[in-house]
Amino acid sequence: MTTFKIMHILRPAEGGMKNHVENLLKHVNQGIYESVLVCPATVAAKMDITCKVYNLELTDDIAPGKDIRTLNKLIHIINIEKPNILHTHGTKASILGRLGAKRFGGSLCTVSTIHNFIYQFPTSWLKGKLFSYFQRQFIPQADHYIGVSKALADNVCFHENIPKDKMSVVYNGVNLKDFEMMLDCNDAKEALHLDIREPVVGVIARLIPQKGVQHFLKMADIVSKKLPGCQFLIIGSGPQRDALVNQAYDMGIEARIIFCGYRKDIPMLLPIINVLVIPSLSEGLSITALEAMASRRPIVAYNTGGLSELIINEETGLVVKKGDINGLSRSVLELLIHRQKAERLGNTARRIVEEKFTLDKMIADTEKIYEKVLLSKGLKIANDIEKEAAANLNY
Repeated sequence: MTTFKIMHILRPAEGGMKNHVENLLKHVNQGIYESVLVCPATVAAKMDITCKVYNLELTDDIAPGKDIRTLNKLIHIINIEKPNILHTHGTKASILGRLGAKRFGGSLCTVSTIHNFIYQFPTSWLKGKLFSYFQRQFIPQADHYIGVSKALADNVCFHENIPKDKMSVVYNGVNLKDFEMMLDCNDAKEALHLDIREPVVGVIARLIPQKGVQHFLKMADIVSKKLPGCQFLIIGSGPQRDALVNQAYDMGIEARIIFCGYRKDIPMLLPIINVLVIPSLSEGLSITALEAMASRRPIVAYNTGGLSELIINEETGLVVKKGDINGLSRSVLELLIHRQKAERLGNTARRIVEEKFTLDKMIADTEKIYEKVLLSKGLKIANDIEKEAAANLNY
């Protein structure tokens, strides 16, 4: 049975991008695809994976001398492993991966997954235009691109002049079994020193400006004036933490806010949250939103990026205009007061995830793209019988 080697190249990543790659490494058909990961060692150390890993100190900043050394090391790794497909994640990884692949002629397939808006926030308009020109003129295109949302795919196609037939949308997916456990919410609340009688509003995000947690705190101030007992959880870590703690203190709401830090047990925390808020100012596609939907949690979110493809206003959650903190606050209050509506939205959200956003669907859609790019290079693709036999080897 023919097998193919996939080399994933990943920049420094937390949250959704890291989880996405980890799921690919663990769940692709291992009877057909052998995975290799190339990324910073600190990123690989946070993953529960068994594949071969190479340390490559990719950075997000532009440093020509260091980037050339990194590219040369990447070319050396490619030469050792001789993969069939380079699958890159993140802009810097994509650029270096495509430049590295060029050294090996046209035999090496390249797939680039775009997880975030690079021409939106925080890049200025001029920097975005210059970077777009740089990409189009000097960097070879990938054989195929994957956008984790339609909004993201359309944005990148426009800025980088990518033909529509070279771009596919593959939504992130969640493992539904992770969100079906029975939980004593009172015990879970007490573990976090929460009042079991009062509602909880939460945000789960990396603490960086584009995730909009500073807006969450302003919303918390407004909501707590209407519902004095309401409690607020901030789950996640990041460079903005100290600034957010200071902001809560300056606003006089520090007693109502619990900073939980980074947590791996998100499925255990979601059931205690009455309303999940996603105040992102830029968002490719939120895995947190999918996890909340899988947990039947009602969501209030800004209408930004790919969120509107997940959260349908008044059907699977409430959506407000980006930056409208008063609208965010009103929607949170509405769901805290009208519990039946909140429950209805949560149940509908779960059904939508079951239909469109499962981990199995994400893996299957990605494998179809692997087949497509391999076939374009004249490589034999397994038939359905061979795929089934290979899949059985995983058990």
